Amino acid sequence: TTTTTTTTTTTPDKMTFASHAEGERPYTDASSMAIHKTKCPPGGSWNGYFENVTKRKDRNFIRIAEQFVLFFNATPPSNARTTFLEDETENENNDDENQLQKEGRLPEGRIHVRGMGTNQFGTFEIVGSLHLETNILHCQRMYVFTT
Repeated sequence: TTTTTTTTTTTPDKMTFASHAEGERPYTDASSMAIHKTKCPPGGSWNGYFENVTKRKDRNFIRIAEQFVLFFNATPPSNARTTFLEDETENENNDDENQLQKEGRLPEGRIHVRGMGTNQFGTFEIVGSLHLETNILHCQRMYVFTT
């Protein structure tokens, strides 16, 4: 008796910020939609800085240069998150929008934001949301270990 075993290997699809699960809508850049064109910047590469507050008496802050890529997704997945972890801070307002934000879920009237970047401290991922009424971008960054 002879037994033949055939093994097939497949390479998984590369995950990107535009990847979506089966049954979910594909990524749509919010700036490409007429309804968001005047309120939402196009996704792409950005250069900027943040101010790192210091306790030194001879200077109040240090500017940290960084480069990053942001994507503004008008069709986010149903489980889109705007934070890396649940917010454990106490909030006096317990309305639906604040509860969604506390849970890290995308509230109504906001565009989902994902991205990544680098600065002198390392490589980071970004998640957040763009509030369409106020045009305020709320983001969190988390540094990732790279080899």
